[in-house]
Amino acid sequence: MAVVRPRGAFAGTDDVALEARFVGPWGVGFGADGRVWVADPGAYAILVFTPEGKLAHRIGQAGAGAGRLNYPTGLAITEERLIVCDTNNGRVAEFDLTGTFLHTIGGLGIATAKLAMPNGVAVDPPWVWVANTRGHVVQRYDIETGALERSFGYLGDDAAPPAAGTTDHKWRLPTAIAAGAERVFVLDGKHDRVVALDREGALVWATRPTAGGVGLSRPQGLAFADDALIVADTGNRRLLRLDLGGRVIDERPLGDEPQCVASRAGRLAVTFFTAQTVILMDAL
Repeated sequence: MAVVRPRGAFAGTDDVALEARFVGPWGVGFGADGRVWVADPGAYAILVFTPEGKLAHRIGQAGAGAGRLNYPTGLAITEERLIVCDTNNGRVAEFDLTGTFLHTIGGLGIATAKLAMPNGVAVDPPWVWVANTRGHVVQRYDIETGALERSFGYLGDDAAPPAAGTTDHKWRLPTAIAAGAERVFVLDGKHDRVVALDREGALVWATRPTAGGVGLSRPQGLAFADDALIVADTGNRRLLRLDLGGRVIDERPLGDEPQCVASRAGRLAVTFFTAQTVILMDAL
């Protein structure tokens, strides 16, 4: 696995690249066994790598039928399942970890119970939470049946900061979602903010984080990292580390625009869509 220092702009000296030719990598996740899973929407596939970064196998074929994928983006990995946003098919697909198709969640459309280009997914058993990006809503589904259990919010802008406890959420392009510490965290992309909900969807806090006096710009990725959140601040070419109250505690400048990020055991996996690269690096 080759050491990667593109244009000398990555902060870590131990950064390494996954060994594959990507079309445009998007979602990324770690398995419990340390394998790295990458959604490559232009290749209509999920690529699976060993913990050392070597390509092991791929899941998925292009199409609209059962088990087929059309522009897969965000993904989540559990001990038993791969759950992926099948974005252009307007659904979420579930597979076992060998790639056997299980079932789909949602269906293409803009009604409340439908999905319009979902980009983010997180698992908080017994629920699958989906950032329904072009539907401007967050939805919660039963992980076993795929049935919609509840929707949260709608398209809109807040005239004032939302109050804690509200369920009257207004979103614009929620792009990513993460779960942990009895919370669900949503990257409200067009509003350039991070929102924390409790497990019943009530607002805990919402913040527009800044570092060096600069706020978020086109943020795309969000990961839960034990005691922190990692935000892919795409337009500013950096990663931000937030505490679980939404305050910035660290940042890392990058050489290219990060798309998505995952965290496990002191390591990060970061996808770079336009640079067609996935890099493993030390955690912030």
